[in-house]
Order: sequence, then structure tokens, then C-alpha cells
Amino acid sequence: MNRKDWELNWNAAIETGGVLVADEVKITAEVLFTKQVPLMIFMKWIEKNF
Repeated sequence: MNRKDWELNWNAAIETGGVLVADEVKITAEVLFTKQVPLMIFMKWIEKNF
């Protein structure tokens, strides 16, 4: 992914002559998806189990 496509144009030079952020970047994410149970089903489960 090219960061400049998303208007992330800032950068900083480093002492060795390079730049801090390359144009091409890789994004890694750890995500968790959960299924939301409707309230009515949850309430029936509570009544049945407690």
C-alpha cells in the first residue's frame, strides 16, 4: 500500500541519509469479531439458566 495514496505525506530524514517512512508500507492488524446476540434471546437464556 502506498501511504501517499492516503495523503500521509509527512516524513523525516535520518542521520544516515535515508528517510524514516518508506512510500510503500505494510499494515498488519490483529482483529476480533464477535456475534452480537439480540437482547430478547439473551434474556430468555438468563431466565432458563439462572
